[in-house]
Amino acid sequence: MLTRGAFACTFTERFGQMKKVFLTPILIALHSVLFGVYAPIPVQEQGKAIILNLESGFHFDNNVLGSPDNEIDSSVFTVSPGIKYNASIEEQTFLEASYGLNALFYSDRPTEDKLYNHMFNVKLSHTFSPALIVEVSDALSFIDSPASFLQGLPLQTDQSNDINQFDFRLLSELNQRTSLAIKYRNLNFAYDDALVAPVLDRNDNQFGVQVGYKWVPETSFVFEYRFQDRAWDTDGSLKDSDSNFFLVGADWFPNSELQISGRIGVDDRNQAIGTGDTNFFGDLTGVYKYNTDSFVAFSLTYETLETSAPIQFSGEETISFLINIQHALTSKIFLGGSIYYDSADLIRQSAAADITDNTVRLGLNAIYQPTQNWSIIFSYDFDDTGSDDDFRTETRSRVGISARYTFGL
Repeated sequence: MLTRGAFACTFTERFGQMKKVFLTPILIALHSVLFGVYAPIPVQEQGKAIILNLESGFHFDNNVLGSPDNEIDSSVFTVSPGIKYNASIEEQTFLEASYGLNALFYSDRPTEDKLYNHMFNVKLSHTFSPALIVEVSDALSFIDSPASFLQGLPLQTDQSNDINQFDFRLLSELNQRTSLAIKYRNLNFAYDDALVAPVLDRNDNQFGVQVGYKWVPETSFVFEYRFQDRAWDTDGSLKDSDSNFFLVGADWFPNSELQISGRIGVDDRNQAIGTGDTNFFGDLTGVYKYNTDSFVAFSLTYETLETSAPIQFSGEETISFLINIQHALTSKIFLGGSIYYDSADLIRQSAAADITDNTVRLGLNAIYQPTQNWSIIFSYDFDDTGSDDDFRTETRSRVGISARYTFGL
């Protein structure tokens, strides 16, 4: 059986974007990177400085704690208000800020039957010249109900956490073909539970330099170096690490409908316990927009993730695949689906057998927009994790309906 220390975590090729395989909503994170280009500003938000929205719904969850056995199911009522502000505060300075609340009320959940997620975001962009832009942003979240649950733990009713992410980016066009980006990110993770916090609380500092070169109008090359320093709040002398990451890649955008990107790199990782590894990374992504508001997108990734138990496990070797489809059936009806699969091997430091996890996540939805302001969403989600260690298995499904109203001021 795995100990509480064997939780895998990693940073991805997009300047250290954290992807905790047990917490971050992977489909949402990847969707924002791969498919955000196909999320234009809704009509009701265009030209408005303040956007207000309210979403409320009901879903049924057959495994509210994500447990490997003795699952507990519950009906869940949700209320999710939000506010966004987007406006120029000076001629060359643009401010974006938002707050969202996700309140969940359970009919059958041990200990706590009311959970609240708070999300704050702010971003300030200043254009010094057409060739020089500086962006500063901060994202702060207080999460009572994570999107997925920690593997390898005894049954936990409290997996709440506070996460803060600060970003600084300097973007410069050196000439018509060459661009330069200098990046810094700070990530801080704090869990509330007294058992979880000593295992997972940590602080990451990441620095990066990226050079882009436009070979021809439809093809660009990317060269990047970044450094990460990871400091754990507990047992830092055993778990702290630093990493040097070298990456090259290419982007091919032959037209407005098709985008293909590839990245390969090596990660030279050194840990406080005196061990170190050089690991390969590869990523291929693509998006094809075949009609108005309709697209298909994919991502194929190979990487070795860092774990929070380096004495037991040198890393988690993972290959993952995601495909996402959205189809506009009519101007008011949209169908969507995502399927994610990964196969992960927790690599032991000892001669004992490695532990293999296989995870499948399926999401389906149908959206009806009777007016510009109203949306009605039907959704189904299914997660299944099989593992050599029975304590890390999970099967969970959710089905629900919600309504959303959005308007601008």
